[in-house]
Amino acid sequence: MVVLLGLKLGLFRDEYSPMYEDVADKYGASLVPDVLAGILSDPRLKSDAIHPNGAGYELMTERILKKVKPLLQEADQRRG
Repeated sequence: MVVLLGLKLGLFRDEYSPMYEDVADKYGASLVPDVLAGILSDPRLKSDAIHPNGAGYELMTERILKKVKPLLQEADQRRG
């Protein structure tokens, strides 16, 4: 299983979003779009100017799990 984490790098437009979607579609990966949404703009979720802190990483983990958990459950059911 491959999970692609999308990042929104532009301030006003998201020029890479279509690229993330294309790569995920082409290779059959799961996409978590803009995994850092709201984290880098909230000082309570950062350890310095550009890195999430524990709370920021916890939020990222929740976003990733929301996408991955159903896939793992489906794979487990197929195996069972």
